[in-house]
Amino acid sequence: MHIKNTESKNLHKKYGYLEGIVSIIGNTLLFLLKLSAGLLTGSIALMADAWHTLSDSASSLVVLVSVKLSNKPPDKEHPYGHGRYDLIAAIIIGVLLFVIAFDFGKESIIRLLDNKHVEYTLIAWIAVIVSIIFKEGMAQFAMFTYRKSNNESLKADAWHHRSDALSSVLLLIGFFLNDYIWWIDGAMGIALSVFIAFIAYKIMKEAILKILGKQPSDETLNKIKNITNEAVGFDVNPHKIRLHDYVHKAELTMHIYLPKTLQLKDIHDITLRIEDSIKQIYKYNVIVHTEPLDKLE
Repeated sequence: MHIKNTESKNLHKKYGYLEGIVSIIGNTLLFLLKLSAGLLTGSIALMADAWHTLSDSASSLVVLVSVKLSNKPPDKEHPYGHGRYDLIAAIIIGVLLFVIAFDFGKESIIRLLDNKHVEYTLIAWIAVIVSIIFKEGMAQFAMFTYRKSNNESLKADAWHHRSDALSSVLLLIGFFLNDYIWWIDGAMGIALSVFIAFIAYKIMKEAILKILGKQPSDETLNKIKNITNEAVGFDVNPHKIRLHDYVHKAELTMHIYLPKTLQLKDIHDITLRIEDSIKQIYKYNVIVHTEPLDKLE
């Protein structure tokens, strides 16, 4: 089990650093391209999209810091390790997105009130098309590293990349409609701000639920109960099943009922069988608390 945990941490660190460095370099270059195009055209939506891209670099920097912190070994004050730094990083990324969404929305409303029309030049078209291709590629790469490492902050970063790609798609649609609808740039800016805020909400919600202790799904609970009963050989009524996720490791606790006539050695053997059976499928550290059957009756 120690070897598996070590391998998991190594993958977590390797892919976390790889995704973070590639993302920071790529996003900084893309930011410069889109910001230049936005300044040349005066498009608030394009400039908002550029700063959204730069926020990806900021979130990737958060990923790098979280990888460093989350891979610190367990200590006296943190016996389960520091893996939840990944979840904290995801929340920070979500906050960054909320701030950006608010600023974009405010600037877009000002643009609409000023009745400003924007003329998109060739560089604007090139910047947006390059952004769509590049950012979706980065999202796929970040998801790949997440699946390899199970690093939650990489999943958040992937959604950050994808939100940028989708916002650029909306921008491209706005480019096509620009000659017919003078207010399209401001409207697209508002649409992008709402979309970015929604992505931020999803990222933060998932991370916060895991920190608070998210209940396993009904399907998982039923499977754990079946595994437990099969390991024992009869129904022990598994209940009070709790999953404590520490990112690099997870601890499952449960209560079962056993006949009070059983010897201590028999009870010990039963709990070991349950723990081993669940570990084979879910890799959880399992703790089983036994109660006398007459309490159920």
